[in-house]
Amino acid sequence: MPGESKSQEEIVKRLVRLAIYDDVKKELIANTAQVVAGWTKSNEDVWTFAQTTDTLNPVLFRTTDKDDLNRDKVQIVFELVVISMHGGKQSEICCGWCQVPLKQCEKG
Repeated sequence: MPGESKSQEEIVKRLVRLAIYDDVKKELIANTAQVVAGWTKSNEDVWTFAQTTDTLNPVLFRTTDKDDLNRDKVQIVFELVVISMHGGKQSEICCGWCQVPLKQCEKG
């Protein structure tokens, strides 16, 4: 269309990866999940997540005594990821990450 410019890079998906990090052992525990985030072109910097009981995908992490976790020294790591297409190739870009103590995320 005249006057309309097309970006050569197109965002096709956004997601958040979550993992448990053991502060004592200084390692990620191999229990990883990802949650797809919604967004709109008119509000590209806002990531949204389903919040109804019908569509919410709860994230559950399980551990056993073999994991030998000190729950006071465990963090949940959140990684924000954008998946884009550029020149017919799909790429993942990490936009940022944070750690939150597990105790702050537990359902009371």
